[in-house]
Amino acid sequence: MQKLALIFLGLGGFLVSAKGWAEGAAATRQPIDVQSYFLKMELDPESNLTEFDGSVEIQLRALETTSQITLHAEDMTVNKVYFARMGKKELVFRQKDGKLLEIDLEKPTMKGRPLVLRIEYTAKVHEAHYGLFKVVDPDDKSRGNLFFTQLEAEGARRFFPCHDVPSDKARTEVEVATRQGVNVVSNGKQTFDRPYNKDGQKWHRVHWIQDKPHSTYLVALAVAPLGKLSQKYKGNEISVHVGPKKLGEAKFLFNALPKLMDLHETLLKVKYPWAKYAVVGVPMFLWGGMENTSVTLQNEAATLMIDPKSTLGHYRAIGLAGHELAHQWFGDLVSPDWWDDIWLNEGFATFVENKVSTAYFKNEYPDMVAAVSIWNDYFRQEDGPRSHPLVEKDKKGTEDAFDSISYEKGANVLKTLEVYLGPEKFKQGLTAYLKKYALENATHENFFEVMSKTAGEPLDEFRKGWVYQRGYPVVSQEGTWNADKKSYQVQLRQRSNHADDKSTFRFRMPVAFHRNSTPAYHQTVLVEMGAAGNPLGETTVVLPAPPEWVTVNPQGRVLARLDSLAPLTTLETQMNNDPEPVTRLWAAREMAKPLFQGKSISESTENVLAKWLQTEPSPYVRATLLVFFQKKYIRFLPEKLGATLATLAANQSAANWESSATFISDPLGWRLFHSEVLGTLGKVEKKEMLTYLASVLGRRDLSLDDTAKASIAVAQLGSDQAGDVLKEALKLHGPRGHAYRISVEGAYGAWENPKAAAEIGGMAKICGSDVPSRWARLVRDNNALNESKEWAAVLKEIVLTQDRLGDEIKARLLSTVDELATENVFQLANDIRKDSKSERLKEQATKMIKKNFPNKRLL
Repeated sequence: MQKLALIFLGLGGFLVSAKGWAEGAAATRQPIDVQSYFLKMELDPESNLTEFDGSVEIQLRALETTSQITLHAEDMTVNKVYFARMGKKELVFRQKDGKLLEIDLEKPTMKGRPLVLRIEYTAKVHEAHYGLFKVVDPDDKSRGNLFFTQLEAEGARRFFPCHDVPSDKARTEVEVATRQGVNVVSNGKQTFDRPYNKDGQKWHRVHWIQDKPHSTYLVALAVAPLGKLSQKYKGNEISVHVGPKKLGEAKFLFNALPKLMDLHETLLKVKYPWAKYAVVGVPMFLWGGMENTSVTLQNEAATLMIDPKSTLGHYRAIGLAGHELAHQWFGDLVSPDWWDDIWLNEGFATFVENKVSTAYFKNEYPDMVAAVSIWNDYFRQEDGPRSHPLVEKDKKGTEDAFDSISYEKGANVLKTLEVYLGPEKFKQGLTAYLKKYALENATHENFFEVMSKTAGEPLDEFRKGWVYQRGYPVVSQEGTWNADKKSYQVQLRQRSNHADDKSTFRFRMPVAFHRNSTPAYHQTVLVEMGAAGNPLGETTVVLPAPPEWVTVNPQGRVLARLDSLAPLTTLETQMNNDPEPVTRLWAAREMAKPLFQGKSISESTENVLAKWLQTEPSPYVRATLLVFFQKKYIRFLPEKLGATLATLAANQSAANWESSATFISDPLGWRLFHSEVLGTLGKVEKKEMLTYLASVLGRRDLSLDDTAKASIAVAQLGSDQAGDVLKEALKLHGPRGHAYRISVEGAYGAWENPKAAAEIGGMAKICGSDVPSRWARLVRDNNALNESKEWAAVLKEIVLTQDRLGDEIKARLLSTVDELATENVFQLANDIRKDSKSERLKEQATKMIKKNFPNKRLL
């Protein structure tokens, strides 16, 4: 599952409800082994379904003598339970706490004896994107009600009675009856599509079978009018399914999929393991993408190339597709034994996504995206109240496992391990891991055991630090040149980002020595860190002449934050000369660091940064520094930087810009830079900025990226008049389609004015599931809004009353204030602890209070 921002089957036991990781893991040892599920249902898109009738046939065998079987069955009513193929004599059953189904067998079942149960039930059709849910296409309402599933992490139990744990793998069949003209897509192979008449209407039954075992959370179903693009890849079908009127916009991804498939197979050295690969677009899908076995459901806007000039559209489509395709190996072929190891899915898919996107585009932008994710998202979470180890055994629920630690830390632990072992040994280990645990489940212990054996090197110290400890290392450096010995001694020291934590991490830190003058050289060594708990690491390197600059952790290949003590002259040399794009970005960001701390910078530093923004050869590196300038740490940029941005915006809006040699060298890159320049004008304290941005937003042909970025810039200017400009922009661009509409609606999260709270509160009552995620991301960097009493009041109303939005959206919105220690937030968190029906949200509020209000009592 990729975050834009996430299916069902079994092998290994019946269950108790998982109140925590340990209790849930124990449930996998219960005494049944599910072999297959056969699910049947009828869905009528023309009726306003709020529930559906279904049946499931479960084949299982007892692993020991038992007289009772317990399954998950949540938000549903079980009507009948009986032995299939033995008449319809009903069995006694009980629904317990609205979550479990206890079935009494007629007599004790002997060990190894096969059973076939049939269960008839009625379950809910949800509005929140979980279980079986329905949506309406905002761009084509003639499609009617559209039905999709989202079963990760524990949604399968809301779709049908099952043993809903990831270690319980089984074969699955799905058969759906629906009206003719409505398509059905599910896992595996379609075996039949049979027409029939129902009450004088034309209907059909469609049957799919997934004949290799997979986990319950990986079952998928789409029932909607769909257009289809199809092709063959090495004998398997690759297809894209979207709204029938949108097939032209789906061709970019459709044409890219064979190349992406080849890149994955080349990297992993394991053939694609399933019968087909289908991508299905889901309008307004909250989760971005979900990697169900052989069929990914993903946000339709990210599946389509709505605007061919959208740089973000190109990279989002490839990044999302690469991430979800990687899951077909990491998560689907090899599944985690339990949710505490979700990083084996998400960290691995994020790692592969970066590799594949870089190979696809052959430039540095995927590395820029990864850097932003670490510096802006992961470090921020790990330093705050939601910090936790990569594997957390005592977690109370599954939903919060899908966070920056599982994704970004997981991916970067793999990058750190790749440096530690070397690329070739690392790749050999990945392949060996996939082959050994194919169609099975694995734990992080299994993974490290395979990697250690393949590499011929112990990894116990590495695993202990990176998997079981929270946080990350902060590394400081010292270096000395010895002219007599022509050698450079470098000494590194690590500490945890948590001041009260004295633990160390085991890794090998790359250090690069550079000199452009004669004798020129670029040389990299690895420094051993954390062996036997030693916080120090050092090495001496013989060089022909003193280095002109030294780079610790070039390209950010190891998960660490650097305590930079480098003088500004060294940073200037690094940002202008280092061969690694991420390193140049880091040096520029370090030079601007006082701005992120609310301090000023010298005139000379401002001049260096202004010149760099005009001369740095990579548009992606330039653009990414501007992303950091757009964050909350800076209210307004210094005058010279502001003037430089205004000039760049004017120059790149000129009629001859797109015919220049610079633009033609990389149109996607320079369009991205132009959009980020627009997006940073909200940090320029000039009266004419609002007028200029209003004129930009007044263009009817404005690109999608520029619409989104200019809207955010207007919002960040903060005045009441900025709100008026947004309303006019919504009137102009809303009719262009949903993607344009939400690019403006989402910008209200950046409006640095307490009045934004009322606007968001009103939209939250009617909006789709994709807009609140934009608000959540932007409000976190909007102090004028998130510190206001108005925002606290709107948050309280949304969290406690807007049930249709679901807990995931509410949790994301609540995270906008989880760094704040204001009285408004303290009262809000206590109100949620007292009045919310969601254990997840109560736990989130409790963590906020403990972290940010350590001297106050829980109310």
